[in-house]
Parts: sequence; C-alpha cells; structure tokens
Amino acid sequence: MRRLSSLLVVLATLYFSSASPADAAQVHCKTGNESRVTELSGFTRTKKIGPINTSQAEVIIANNRVDLLPNHVYSDTKDFRKGNADYLLSGVLFNCKQNSTDAGVVVEGKCLFNAGSKMSDIAPTNENAEVIKTRLGKEYKGKIISVCREKFVFLTTQGKQHNLPVQDVISVLSPRVYNFAMKLSQISKYDAGVIGETNQISFSN
Repeated sequence: MRRLSSLLVVLATLYFSSASPADAAQVHCKTGNESRVTELSGFTRTKKIGPINTSQAEVIIANNRVDLLPNHVYSDTKDFRKGNADYLLSGVLFNCKQNSTDAGVVVEGKCLFNAGSKMSDIAPTNENAEVIKTRLGKEYKGKIISVCREKFVFLTTQGKQHNLPVQDVISVLSPRVYNFAMKLSQISKYDAGVIGETNQISFSN
C-alpha cells in the first residue's frame, strides 16, 4: 500500500498537470559520481516491450521503481482516487546513467521486471535460466530473487544465495531484463541532477 500511495502521488502531480495525454511529462534525474544516475522519478509512456504491444502504456517511475499501466487506467478520476490499477508490468531500474548531447540528455540503463499481468509473456521458460557475470570473472547461473540500486539477490542452481553488488555486475542474461532509454529535452539543472521533458521511454533486449 505504501508503494501504491507514492506512485499515486507521482502520477497525480505529473499526469493531471499535463494539458493532454500526448504532452511530454517531466522526469527528475538525480546523479552521483560522473554520469551515474542514483535516482529516477517521473511519468512517460511506452509503445512496446519485447513481444508485448503496450499501446502507449503509461509508465510511472518512482525512486527507480517502474510500473506500466494501460493508458486508459485513469481516464476516470474516481478510479484514480481509489487506486484501481491493473499493472501490465512492474520492475526495478538499475545500472542507470545519463549522457549529455546537443539535443538534451539521454538517460539509459536496465530494468528487471518482476510482477504484473503480462509477466507470463516474458518470464523464463526455465526457472534457472538467468545468468549474472561479474567484473571478477565469476558467473552465476540460477534465478534472480530481487534487485535494488545496490545489489542483486541471486539463488544459484545449487541452492546457494548470493548478494551481488550492482556495481560489480557487468552483464545480466534474462528474458526479464530489458535495456531502457529516454531522451530528455527542455533541461533544467539543479544541485542534485536535472529535470527534463520526455514523451517516450523505450525498452529493448
């Protein structure tokens, strides 16, 4: 309930402040050392994720957590207030970074989806089909239990659990992991990062 409440606050602030659904919405991007992004929050849309045609699904990002909802889910403000949401997919963003270009700022990274009504479309056919490789040359085969900004919790095929720092991971092989990217324009800078406008986030694998 706490996560849903925070998502509703983000959606209320960004969605109802837009003149129309086609307008670009704001994304807040906090940065750490160099180009590393420590936190993302905002609202945008996406057309497709892998085999799933999302028909411009609404994408809510709150503290690196991402949720995709059908684009009509809050057409009735009564549903919005009640929090009646059918999440298509939910997940966690990690390995996020930003790069400045002449046209604005590009934010990109990876997303691990772990919940939602469309999970069956992208879930591994083999429960132990996921692989993580680290900078030290180690390879772990099994299943990702969870991921946050700091670490992966991974269960190997031998039944051993490992806490793997995200910064030490160089690759993640899983049908649940997608690359994401979004271009921000109308950039405003502040001490902790940037605020920009975007009307689309793309997911690819």
